[in-house]
Amino acid sequence: MAVTNAARWSEICEIQKSLLANLAGKFPQRDEQLKDLMSNWDSFKCQLESDCFARASSDTEIK
Repeated sequence: MAVTNAARWSEICEIQKSLLANLAGKFPQRDEQLKDLMSNWDSFKCQLESDCFARASSDTEIK
């Protein structure tokens, strides 16, 4: 299944990363956790851009 609004999700990923980076600046004690979350958003964006959702769903058949 292709994500029909992948471009918007890509934008949302960037917004989320920006918000988390801002929080990391204000809460340095949470830097590691926030960087982990930013990495997750990066991974999600990469999956969107590589269309890996379409490949994953084509491997699974609904019976």
